Amino acid sequence: MGVASSMKKGTGMIGRTFDVQVEGLDRQGHGQATLDDDLRPLRIPAAAPGDRGRIEIIHESPRRLVGRWLQITAGPSRYPTACPHRPTCGGCVAWEVEPNTLWQAKWSRVKEALGTLGSSLEAGSGPSPRGPWRTRHRVFVDRAGSAPRFVVPMARGAGSLAIDDCQILPEVLRDRLQLLSFQVQAPQLQTVTSVVLTLGTPAVSGLAKVGLGLRAQGPLPSDRPTVGRPGDAVSWLEANAAKRSHFGGLKAPQIYAGPAAVAVRVGPVVLPTPPFAFVQVHPTGRERLLQTVLDAVPSEAGQAIDAGCGTGLFARALGQRGWDVLALDEGPALAPAWLSPVEGVEFRLRSAGAGPWPVDLELAICDPPRSGLDPAWKRRLLEAQPQRIVMVHCGLEAAKRDLHGLAESGYRCHAIHPIDLMPGTMHVELVSVWERPHGEDSGSDRGR
Repeated sequence: MGVASSMKKGTGMIGRTFDVQVEGLDRQGHGQATLDDDLRPLRIPAAAPGDRGRIEIIHESPRRLVGRWLQITAGPSRYPTACPHRPTCGGCVAWEVEPNTLWQAKWSRVKEALGTLGSSLEAGSGPSPRGPWRTRHRVFVDRAGSAPRFVVPMARGAGSLAIDDCQILPEVLRDRLQLLSFQVQAPQLQTVTSVVLTLGTPAVSGLAKVGLGLRAQGPLPSDRPTVGRPGDAVSWLEANAAKRSHFGGLKAPQIYAGPAAVAVRVGPVVLPTPPFAFVQVHPTGRERLLQTVLDAVPSEAGQAIDAGCGTGLFARALGQRGWDVLALDEGPALAPAWLSPVEGVEFRLRSAGAGPWPVDLELAICDPPRSGLDPAWKRRLLEAQPQRIVMVHCGLEAAKRDLHGLAESGYRCHAIHPIDLMPGTMHVELVSVWERPHGEDSGSDRGR
């Protein structure tokens, strides 16, 4: 509980100071405390459970208060390695929380959110390693000064922050940023507004180790100055201001220089990953994700569908195991990933809900976007009545809705596995395994 140490006249709380102890984490991963004379939760960025000290109220709303540290005594769950950009940078919201404490907070939040399905939540593989783990990053070009610099947005709309010494960015990508700070000064590159960097695996024939996706406000220049280092996969995406995808446009990216894709190795699978295609960013986390999905796959190969396949992490692994896989996804950035045939896999560039699926599949793997299954996707899934469904969710609210919908449609949940893909945040990937009862219809009419 907090004790007021500086009282001001009036009802406003901004500017008042309190001695507090952090009791836990809120849903975003910020520290949370309570005050004696205010029922609103107090959010404290850059805090870990058990931290004590004096804070100043810097923001208030009807729902919460926000404070900043004036003095702090670290508690037992505080991560010992400080980040010089916290709490200004909004990226690793829970950086200050040591990994095991943070993992337990994530797990508890998921269990509570899942309600009656929470009993199926497994312990998971625990926290993924910290360090320079982020093998994919999007940075923005700031041309306001005498020379361009690469920045990321800061928390609470407080401008931007140079990314050069970010502790989770691998050294290879820092090297590319140093080069690019000079290269984007070329007249032909003045329209470049952001860069997507991808770190892959070396020594894979025909594929690059590093990818650079240049998002620009103009067309691909006919005269192309050097970007990155020789052999990098460099793509150009002309942004469409009216309609934007995750990386800024619905037009197909164009090859600027080098190979069309980066080699991203995940366990036994090599993913040809175009610079603007989605990829899981944590090497250990994505290997755990793949292994968790494969552990849920029946031992006897059959016919499967991988809906929302991306560059084919699950489809390619199933093909290696002898499965006959139909892989579905949409988005112009994906096409270069599927230029070469993949044994056992047929890729179709369309949304999962755009057409009928094969009926009576042995296996369906569904990896929807953060918003979860749309109505058409859900309808196709339940019409196909696969014997086993493996769901991969990156959004907790969508997972809660979709998984309860599967339960209501007649499928039985075997297990829900949490995967830590983004250390230092409250994000959790969920892999759930579902079985159609033998001899029973899945109740697809009820699930529509």
